[in-house]
Amino acid sequence: MSGYQVGLNSFGEKDASYTHQREGYLDHITWYKGRPALQFFGFEHPINCDALIGEDVRITIHEDEVCPSCGADVDLDRGLCSNCAGTPPMTPCIWNPGTECSWRNCPYPEYKRDACAHNFVVYLVAKDKVKVGITRADRRHTRWAEQGATHAIIIGECHNRKVAGLIETQLAEEYPSKADNSWYVPTEQPVEQLVQTAREAATYFPERLKDCYALEGLSTDKVRERIVSVSHRASDVNNEVVSTHSELATGDRQEGRVVGIRGSVIATESFTFNVKRHAGAKITFETTSGLSIPDTDSTHD
Repeated sequence: MSGYQVGLNSFGEKDASYTHQREGYLDHITWYKGRPALQFFGFEHPINCDALIGEDVRITIHEDEVCPSCGADVDLDRGLCSNCAGTPPMTPCIWNPGTECSWRNCPYPEYKRDACAHNFVVYLVAKDKVKVGITRADRRHTRWAEQGATHAIIIGECHNRKVAGLIETQLAEEYPSKADNSWYVPTEQPVEQLVQTAREAATYFPERLKDCYALEGLSTDKVRERIVSVSHRASDVNNEVVSTHSELATGDRQEGRVVGIRGSVIATESFTFNVKRHAGAKITFETTSGLSIPDTDSTHD
């Protein structure tokens, strides 16, 4: 393995036995039924992230890349392959439906039918601050976990992506709709902050979409009961310390003991690995855990 630089913290005093390895192109971390799994393009079985907690890992990020959306050879000028560039979900109408979606004259009718013409929710999540977002109603718990939120609540129920986007655009004037994916220090009293924000958010709904507000007439206690605790693996992590760790960059190889997983970030005692930031990159992932990487795996050409 050549052609990469070694990070300053690549070698510690510990001589771990990295008996399990996977090398391939990185996809993303999924949170299926509250369980985190590190996905690679072309591999049938993901890395079991739960089995990494307390184990040593060594991660190398190579400079080779593929399309982060589908795993095909990438056009580096655009960052995506020709099939994915300019088509949903890699289009402004998906990223900003409130301002970019032309619902009635949609140029992607099949995608609209399959992915947009469904029930959507407008939600608030607690991270380092309260954030607003939208997602399909049937994948809300997965979305919150992927974002690395600690708590969440639904404040709006809509019958398609466009309507949800209009509400999100309006609320984004008061609350952030974009969030950093790095490791963060959770906001204090997240439940109480969500309760307060959820109650006041009703006043910022577009007038013609007030009926979409999902908490109308509920008492403060009932609103509090609707707040969901989101799956993560960071309960015992010293967030103040971990949030100051350097993030692995392209060309780095570093090793450390895994202390937590939240959203798309794997945290070790010495560095953090932001999976979302390196989607499509070639990764060598080594670990001491015999349960994290399947002994046998199949790949697809």
